[in-house]
Amino acid sequence: MRFSNKIVLVTGAARNTGLGIAAAFAEEGATVYLNSKTRQGVDHALATLRRRGFKKVRGLIGDVGVPADVDAMFREISARTKRLDVLVNNAAHLGVGPDFMDMALEYFEAVLRVNLTGAFYVSQQAARLMKRQGGGAIVHIGSNVSTRAIRNRAAYLASKGGVDALTLSMATDLGPYGIRV
Repeated sequence: MRFSNKIVLVTGAARNTGLGIAAAFAEEGATVYLNSKTRQGVDHALATLRRRGFKKVRGLIGDVGVPADVDAMFREISARTKRLDVLVNNAAHLGVGPDFMDMALEYFEAVLRVNLTGAFYVSQQAARLMKRQGGGAIVHIGSNVSTRAIRNRAAYLASKGGVDALTLSMATDLGPYGIRV
């Protein structure tokens, strides 16, 4: 059990990739905080993993694109464990939208708010905890579309390209604190 006694937060863990990542950490012995922006998503993820026999799973409701929600999530983590060993930024707005010419600024900003700004703010809160404890790891789930074009996905592609750049910058800034990105 490679992650026994480790605390892991997976954002966007209600289904698909996020749920699979959470299950993999739980299987390796971690206490896993599953995040979803809805109660229904958290309840589904918790039930799915508990049916598989994983008991060290906890739910956190919050939209990573809303700073007050992120603050509340980290208050809860801090109150329960006072540490975080691994953050997996998986939450995503898929940004399947209109053509670039017809895309509303509000839509573009909504995609960036989850995929890029959310990853930034969740990582910042996690890094503060990790710095106090002497290190940790932050993983961003990117996309191969950050380097290739797909029709009607301008906001998503821009956000994932931003995640690539953010990852590089964070690795440089956080490495001296023992935080791998």
